[in-house]
Amino acid sequence: MERFGKATLITTTNAATGFQPKLPMAFLLVVALYIIVYLVIKYTLAGRGIYAIGGSVSAANNAGLNVNRLILGLFAVIGMLAGIGGTISTCTNYTYNSVDMIGMELDIIAAVLLGGVKPGKGIGGLRNVILGVMLLKMVQNNLLLLGIPLYWQMAFTGIVIILGMIISMRSAKDK
Repeated sequence: MERFGKATLITTTNAATGFQPKLPMAFLLVVALYIIVYLVIKYTLAGRGIYAIGGSVSAANNAGLNVNRLILGLFAVIGMLAGIGGTISTCTNYTYNSVDMIGMELDIIAAVLLGGVKPGKGIGGLRNVILGVMLLKMVQNNLLLLGIPLYWQMAFTGIVIILGMIISMRSAKDK
């Protein structure tokens, strides 16, 4: 695990400061998982069923989908992906602390809303969620570089969630 955490794809050096940013090998695993999940969601009945359940559970049930089995399978896959994410985090940070990720739920919700997912509507896409994650992390990094305290960064994330929910509710009323 230590070798996997230290393995890098690309390393570059800043001539002025000597700083060496690295792209970890774990990035390939994340890209592979993205491709697999994308293909499953786009081209399988289970993927279409996930969207159907997100839109309306009763409609998905009336369409003949075994909703309970699909939800159970979805939770199992999400648990597996969370375990892979935790393992990658442990490998790349060279440490494990069970409380390190507390509060990240807020970031996840904000990134999903920034990605255009409409909760309870069955609307959204994996690519847009990835873009939402990248946008949120870029903004958070810039707030950090500007010297804004962590408390206000978390407040910003909360504001993004509130605005995302308001926009989601307004778009539902328009339809």
